[in-house]
Amino acid sequence: MRTIHDLQLNMLEKIDEICKRFGLTYFMIGGSAIGAVREHGFIPWDDDIDVGLTRSDFDKFIQDAPAYLSDVSMALEEDRLDSAFEFDFAKLMRTDTWIEEHGREDTRTRNGVFIDIFPFDRLPIDLDAQQQQAMQIKALKDEITARVYPNRPRQIATISGLKKLSLTQLYKRRYQVMTRYNDDARLPLANMSSPYAYAKEVILPNEISSFEQKTFETLQVPVISGYDTYLKRLYGDYMTVPPVNLQVSHHITAMTMLSSISEDEGIGA
Repeated sequence: MRTIHDLQLNMLEKIDEICKRFGLTYFMIGGSAIGAVREHGFIPWDDDIDVGLTRSDFDKFIQDAPAYLSDVSMALEEDRLDSAFEFDFAKLMRTDTWIEEHGREDTRTRNGVFIDIFPFDRLPIDLDAQQQQAMQIKALKDEITARVYPNRPRQIATISGLKKLSLTQLYKRRYQVMTRYNDDARLPLANMSSPYAYAKEVILPNEISSFEQKTFETLQVPVISGYDTYLKRLYGDYMTVPPVNLQVSHHITAMTMLSSISEDEGIGA
């Protein structure tokens, strides 16, 4: 695990450098925010880093970051950069590593040690609008997954006409649905790409009015000013370390350093 963390810390430093270069603001989210607040670094058993950006900053990052990655053994994966990448968020990956990732064993994209980079979009207040948006996002994700992974069991379609669209058109439609309410800055922000339920990972406008710097291993990283209420909504008592039986890694099941073609014996330790 130490090798994975060292690689991810190096990638996080590169994200920080690129964001500062272009005037973008990223912030630690999810378990990585807990790590910054409670552990001052990685949660020991966590095998990834999660960061967020508002949609406008996310799109600028996708546009500008690739030019600064080719000479540092890193690459950015996002559906506008690689049509075989099915997710509605991005991954910064180490190109000098290979991993097996739980749930993506059959991926056709590059798959190295990674940091997940999530866009935050405006969430409608109206419950009917939320329900409609959530249903449309799920239907689009299911159809995209069926195209990218044709050998997996197909989910029953809930929106007619999606099968007529190309994969690129499906990606564009998904983007349009997710960003539908972004013109209203009064609305809360939501991570609609989150592994949690729709509208579970929410940031209220007053919680992201400013940022605080927290120590994360050897780096200083930003968290939203309202990190405490954000994390309590998401996890409850996040400052209490969970019992040992719940201290498990969720993503990386195997890793190889391509430069040396040697297995990392520390994974899962």
